[in-house]
Amino acid sequence: MRCFRAISGRKGYANYTTFTGGFFHCLHWSQGQLEQHELIKIEKQYAGEKKAQVVAEISCEGVRMILNGSVRKVSLVEA
Repeated sequence: MRCFRAISGRKGYANYTTFTGGFFHCLHWSQGQLEQHELIKIEKQYAGEKKAQVVAEISCEGVRMILNGSVRKVSLVEA
């Protein structure tokens, strides 16, 4: 099973927020966050995996789907 996570802001800063759910739920949530943030990334993670892959970036210009996006490590606290 996979889950998607929308991330806005930078980790460690006050405006860092995340939302976990289905892809379209993350996409809808990110549209509302564009007033406070310039760029929001959606990551895909499979259950039990320690890595997440960026699959989309949302900005005021629109949604950009990313094939072969960057992969980052995810801590158990974030998952």
